Amino acid sequence: MHVDGFRFDLASIMTRSSSLWDSVNVYGDPLEGDLIATGTPLNNPPLIDMMSNDPVLHGVKLIAEAWDAGGLYQVGRFPHWGVWSEWNGKYRDIVRQFIKGTDGLSGAFAECLCGSPNLYQEGGGKPWNSVNFICAHDGFTLADLVTYNNKHNLANGEDNNDGESHNYSWNCGQGVPMIHMGDEYGHTKGGNNNTYCHDNYIDSVKGEIYVAFNTSHLPVTITLPERPGYRWEPLVDTSKPAPFDFLSNEVPERELAIKQYAHFLDANLYPMLSYSSIVLLLSPDENA
Repeated sequence: MHVDGFRFDLASIMTRSSSLWDSVNVYGDPLEGDLIATGTPLNNPPLIDMMSNDPVLHGVKLIAEAWDAGGLYQVGRFPHWGVWSEWNGKYRDIVRQFIKGTDGLSGAFAECLCGSPNLYQEGGGKPWNSVNFICAHDGFTLADLVTYNNKHNLANGEDNNDGESHNYSWNCGQGVPMIHMGDEYGHTKGGNNNTYCHDNYIDSVKGEIYVAFNTSHLPVTITLPERPGYRWEPLVDTSKPAPFDFLSNEVPERELAIKQYAHFLDANLYPMLSYSSIVLLLSPDENA
């Protein structure tokens, strides 16, 4: 197993000092009055400093959800030391509203397409500091985002009171795109936007589709997940000329393409040209 990096949930809590923490008990509850168990935000938090300069962590991807449960919102201001990227929550909200047709957002939408310089330029950030996303694990899937006006969380057992009701209904701007697993084929949770409590079909995603992007100027051969009794077959390859770029079952060139790549596919490999994307489908292996 290979790990490229880490995303930190509610990461802004790591930028706070220890003030007020001594006013709570071991469970994090205030000992008296209405004291809030949070610390004062620091401009140079020592924990983030140590992580950013750690010889092991310095070379991996570090992604912050730049807010916390105490109300600290640091999108565009998270101490990054030239290492950290951020979930760009403002990108999500603006793009959703613009596509929905909300007036007065043309300028803000243009800034999103340009890497949100209004958020990152002043602090020395680069476009890659912005992780651009429309959907994430703790919300609507992309299919549900454009299908439902309101949440439908009754299956969670909280009388639809959990989650948030607002719903502003591609990652095409400068920055790092983040795609929610399952959105590539239109996965739905039936309008449920808070499915942390489910270990069933609601959160189950299909494993028979493989999507890959080669953003490098060099070709690369990728290794595909091995599935005994099955084999991967090409459906989309944007580097190919028509009609080999989209190979549905009705396209006669499909079988020819499969034969051409048989020596790769039999070894669970697939060669990708530069600046291309592919979609592969898992099919029963007749020779298994």
